[in-house]
Amino acid sequence: MQIKDNKKRIMVDLDVITVAYFPSNDLRKEYCLSFIERANKGEFEIITPSNFEILLLKWKFRELRDKILDFYKDATTKFIDKIEIIAGLNIKKISFDEIEEEFKSQGIKEEDILIILIASIQDLDYVISYNRKHLKNMEKKINEVLKRNGLSEIRIMSPNEI
Repeated sequence: MQIKDNKKRIMVDLDVITVAYFPSNDLRKEYCLSFIERANKGEFEIITPSNFEILLLKWKFRELRDKILDFYKDATTKFIDKIEIIAGLNIKKISFDEIEEEFKSQGIKEEDILIILIASIQDLDYVISYNRKHLKNMEKKINEVLKRNGLSEIRIMSPNEI
């Protein structure tokens, strides 16, 4: 008999790790550092978009960038790229371009669309983010688009909610 691993499958948005490592007095910093400690102990299965590395390599603040890259390299269980997203959509006969346009018409940014689609296609338990403007506050609209297209809804939580 095989015992199922009960780790929560999550994606951690860049903003959470940035808050933890950015030199500031942000009140959310302790929640983020505590969350990172839990992640580093292997409490979660972390799925990460491959494009995070590309986004980070453009950052000028090298020390912060390197700390964030180290977190993702150490804590990520699986990196997923856009090709895998498109393949997952194709299986369900959904056009990436069409669903991307539908999300954009709702005010969702391109990099957030990838996060949403990965979380849905991979059936993740949560997206961990402080991105209220483009993700958390849009969760209902996001899930309406996903549902209309036959995809799984997503749940967006902050580090202190998990």
